[in-house]
Amino acid sequence: RCLQAPTAFLTTTSLYMNSIFRVRWRQFWQALTQYLWFATLVPLGVLLTLRYIGTGFDYSKTFENASPLSLVIISAVILASMPVFALGISLFLRRASVSLRDGKLQGMNYWGRRKHIPLQHIAAFSIFRSNSVNALVVESLEHGKIYISDQTERLDELLSLLTASVSEPLREKLAALPWHHFSERRPSKQAAA
Repeated sequence: RCLQAPTAFLTTTSLYMNSIFRVRWRQFWQALTQYLWFATLVPLGVLLTLRYIGTGFDYSKTFENASPLSLVIISAVILASMPVFALGISLFLRRASVSLRDGKLQGMNYWGRRKHIPLQHIAAFSIFRSNSVNALVVESLEHGKIYISDQTERLDELLSLLTASVSEPLREKLAALPWHHFSERRPSKQAAA
């Protein structure tokens, strides 16, 4: 109470210093399930169709070792296993929530371990993309990296707090990153026109 905040950062972020930014894992689960179904069933369907055409449209030659019942069972197992597999990945992503506490950004690194980076030690920002997983990487020379998923709730709020907490050169670099992958307020088609 006896200290006066010398910067706007301290006054604007003091309300958010114990904020938790959770990951929208349910939406990720649904999207990943649909992606896995598409990525599995389309190539499998194309291969089976090509084999069916290649055997002269003869079902018995195409599926000589498989009965129609076994094909239905195999298809059902594939369809049922994809949501289970995607759920496992999504529950792991659920652990990737990010928080701001006591002047530190807390989150997971690439290997799933919890890291803490003091806001004044943030050295760089970069973008990570791999297999439909997008993340903003917050780097510190002394404390490692934290990956912030694009599926994080209130992501715009977190990014504005991070922007306010770093030096001017880092703000410019952060502003130059492709935000359209990380913004909850994606530009509409009308705004782009």
